[in-house]
Amino acid sequence: MELEYIKSGDYLIPNLIANNEPSEPLTKYGLMRHTYLKEHKRGIYSGMLLEGTLKEHCLMIQKQAEERMDVLVAQMCCAVSVENLHSFICEAFTPVIPSCLSSYYFEILCEV
Repeated sequence: MELEYIKSGDYLIPNLIANNEPSEPLTKYGLMRHTYLKEHKRGIYSGMLLEGTLKEHCLMIQKQAEERMDVLVAQMCCAVSVENLHSFICEAFTPVIPSCLSSYYFEILCEV
């Protein structure tokens, strides 16, 4: 890798350009992964931060966790009788899932 330099007065300054990071925001699971790496895996965190792959990695983990959460919710709801399905979703996941999303999960389960 050859660096380009810009002359500024008597000094040569390296022309460094940072990698573009994904613009998607990190949500719960991405932030949890970020915090875990930062607090418990400092070497991996520092390496990914320097390479510019940290946010991309956290977004990948976030996507996988959200997909897995959808599968787990569907499996848990399938274990409950159909008559109690909607009340089960409301009671079990109200702290986790906003009320507007409970109908979303209900629709997913109807397709399964």
